[in-house]
Amino acid sequence: MPLPLSAPQTTRTVQCPPCAPDNAMHPRAVLPALFLLAAAVFFLCWAPPRNASAQPPPGTGRTHFLLVHSYHPNMLWVQDINSGVQEVLGPAIDASNGTMRLSVEFMDTKRHPDAAYRADILALLRDKYAQDPPDVIITADNIALNTLLDEHEAIAPGSRVVFCGYNNYTPDALRGHDDVTGIAEKVSIRETIQAAAAMLPQTSRFIVISDRSETGRAMTHELALQTAGIPEHGRMELWDAYTFADLGRQLAALQGTETIVLLSALQDTAGNVQSYRHSLRHILAATDRPVFAVFGFYADKGIVGGKLTDGVMQGREAARMALRIAQGTPPSRIPVITENINRFVFNHELLARYGISSDSIPAESTVLNRPPSFFTRYRQVLLPAGVLVALLVLALALESHHLVRQRAVEQSLREAKTRYRELVDNARSVIMHIDRNGQIEFINEYGLSFFGYEEHELTGKSVAATILPQNADGTPYSELLRRILENPETYACHENENIRKNGERVWISWLNRPLRDASGNVTGLLSAGQDATERKKAQDALAERERSYSVLLSNLPGMAFRRQTGGDGTFLFASEGCLPLTGFAPDDFVQHGRNLRGLAHPEDLPRITGAIDASPHRYAVEYRIIRSDGETRWVWEGGMMISGSGTSPCRSSGDSICVIEGFMTDITARMTARTELERLNEELEERVAARTAELQTSLEHLRQAQHQLVETEKMAALGGLVAGVAHEINTPIGIGVTSTSYLQEKMQQLEELYRSGGMKRSDIENFLRVGNESLTATRMNLSRAADLVRSFKQVAVDQSDEDTRRFNVLDYLEEVLVSLRPRYKRTSHRVELSGDKDLVITSYPGVFMQIVTNILTNALLHAFDGMENGVLSIHAVRQGNDLTLTLADNGKGMTPEILSRVFEPFFSTRRGNGGTGLGMHIVYNLVTRRLKGTVQCRSTPGDGTTFTITVPMQDSPSAVQT
Repeated sequence: MPLPLSAPQTTRTVQCPPCAPDNAMHPRAVLPALFLLAAAVFFLCWAPPRNASAQPPPGTGRTHFLLVHSYHPNMLWVQDINSGVQEVLGPAIDASNGTMRLSVEFMDTKRHPDAAYRADILALLRDKYAQDPPDVIITADNIALNTLLDEHEAIAPGSRVVFCGYNNYTPDALRGHDDVTGIAEKVSIRETIQAAAAMLPQTSRFIVISDRSETGRAMTHELALQTAGIPEHGRMELWDAYTFADLGRQLAALQGTETIVLLSALQDTAGNVQSYRHSLRHILAATDRPVFAVFGFYADKGIVGGKLTDGVMQGREAARMALRIAQGTPPSRIPVITENINRFVFNHELLARYGISSDSIPAESTVLNRPPSFFTRYRQVLLPAGVLVALLVLALALESHHLVRQRAVEQSLREAKTRYRELVDNARSVIMHIDRNGQIEFINEYGLSFFGYEEHELTGKSVAATILPQNADGTPYSELLRRILENPETYACHENENIRKNGERVWISWLNRPLRDASGNVTGLLSAGQDATERKKAQDALAERERSYSVLLSNLPGMAFRRQTGGDGTFLFASEGCLPLTGFAPDDFVQHGRNLRGLAHPEDLPRITGAIDASPHRYAVEYRIIRSDGETRWVWEGGMMISGSGTSPCRSSGDSICVIEGFMTDITARMTARTELERLNEELEERVAARTAELQTSLEHLRQAQHQLVETEKMAALGGLVAGVAHEINTPIGIGVTSTSYLQEKMQQLEELYRSGGMKRSDIENFLRVGNESLTATRMNLSRAADLVRSFKQVAVDQSDEDTRRFNVLDYLEEVLVSLRPRYKRTSHRVELSGDKDLVITSYPGVFMQIVTNILTNALLHAFDGMENGVLSIHAVRQGNDLTLTLADNGKGMTPEILSRVFEPFFSTRRGNGGTGLGMHIVYNLVTRRLKGTVQCRSTPGDGTTFTITVPMQDSPSAVQT
């Protein structure tokens, strides 16, 4: 039928072949087809169900999946996730003919939570899969993802990660990791408690059982977040501090109107640990009160139910994502599932035991152990029998109707055959006769074959319901069909889209002729059509290519052009990007004569001409342009000289009819950055020279102070202190030298980037940040060196004194660590600072710097000697009127003999390697005499060393100064 998909957009007049006469058809009996349909229904109803996941989607080569669990394999949660992953990947692997396989690893961090163990696990995974790296890594729970998030590339370069069971997910957790996706886990505590309250309204108290383990604390925190403000909150009572024996006694003492909500009961306050399964058994053995839970592995094990977090579902979803990635979908195209995928699950037997009506449970809940209904039990018999009876009744009705119409149809068929036989026998076009109601009276054999229908599927059917697609909104073409039949001359020759039985859309060029009765009224339409699909596709492809090229050129950050080589460089074409770049529209260049000479800065025209003449095939040049508003901008232009036909490049600028095709883009920001960089280099050189002079002055002061100590006999008693002061002064001086050397190295790297032309804005920003840090460290340490020299002079004349001031402890220690960072920056060791951010003290800040510097130096030289990944933790907290500063390392520790002498002057275990033995003695004197506090040292071989320093929050003005 010649109806367009959308008349205003798709209908257009074309030259069509001559029209063809009308014809009709025989309706065929439907009873045999109905019996065949009934047999098919019987087969579908009784055929055994097939596993939808037995045939996986086709892969894209060999794929190695690696499943990494955070915990050990005996945990129910781990077993559920493992089961879900195996359920999806197992059939896919079986059907892959050896191109897919799965490896499984268990980190067992519940029993081994320390960081060193995790580092060993990473090292093991790198070695184990070095020769057989996985393509897709599935992580289960937070620890596995947190451990592998930044390390999976080291284990398997190019691998992608899918996570599941991840708690407290935020989008920031994956920032910068486009190769990671997965499923976030969230327990449904609030929904479970509210469902229990609706099912058991007589509940007097909700006993919520949790514990003090890491999992239990997380669950307790989630409980507080989810239940704040709900009506049931006033009836909730949290039990999380108990021994297992006490828990049993407390449960046995319940009065009979309580409801229990189990979150976690894995560890008691005595340190005893039990599994999920044993914790539930322990509770059920102690009380007969209804128990609700939030984890799926408790289902069908004695709980009434709840909205359960199901490890099997988490595993299935993660495995499905892994299969999509294996098929070629990037993880960035697979969004993280953050919505709650938990479901309500209840036990029918326990609902009956506690008298809970099935009407009170939430909609769409899964009920376990429910006895099957009569229909469910006999479904395979009742459903086919009902369908068969209905089909038989329908067949009888259709057969009766067919007998009534058969005679009239046969008469119409004989007339139509006589009228159209000659044309139809020789036609290679679609020929149709449509009545005034839009129903198909006849379609020839070619048309049936073309559209893929049998004759009885089209004859007597509406065109709009068969070979015409629907409108975009799903409505039929009935109104448009009415207009065509009322005024067929308007659509005498046109082209529109049709649809085959298999859903394929085709374009047909139609020639239509109206059929009229003796009174001139339209009784139908005779249509002949030719397939125009390939021609339409070619036209659409050409239009799409032209549109794509236009959109591409419009979106480029610059101006694509074609201009003449001679004269003033007249432009023959300019893209839309010329307006934001130059301020001139394309018509200003192409139609109004705006040329290169009028655009480029006059001083730069020789440079442009020289660049093109030097390399006409491929040239690039940077020059200035003058915008329409008078502003001068820098641009980069690149292109080539080609013949006017565009088929080949010109050999030289002397070739006839040559043009330039190229592209120009704004580089003003880059040129400005280059100028700014040159200015910064000069400024940095001046600042470094100034700081170096200051350093030399401080060194000279140090030499003079040392000389005075040697020359002054009355300072002989301070001989031990001289070595300590020299040790202390060397520290900031060394850090200053290291910082300036590091800055000089970064300046050389930046200069190399600038000379190579590869410098980016981020390189300048990084250099400024590093330069600022290095100069800050140099300034602080030079100031500290000057302070030490001044203090040393004061000691020499018995006027030792340093002013006190009020300062924030953590902020000052952070500044100290910045100045000390060059000492351990190139090692694997790190320093961690924590404590009260608002802790303010009135004391001697310089003394605190000496203490931290000596202890950090001592740790680097002694505690971390011969080991990697050392950690020095500094923690500051207020206790009453005192400040307690704890400095602990995870180094080698000390023997009792060394520990007993750690604060003695000149005692050193590294004297042969330059140790003086004064560092810890200076710390002791500073704490006990200068700060009037105490210092304690605890250490065990192999377990690190801890220094605990306690000093008053405010120093007394009359204190003894040393």
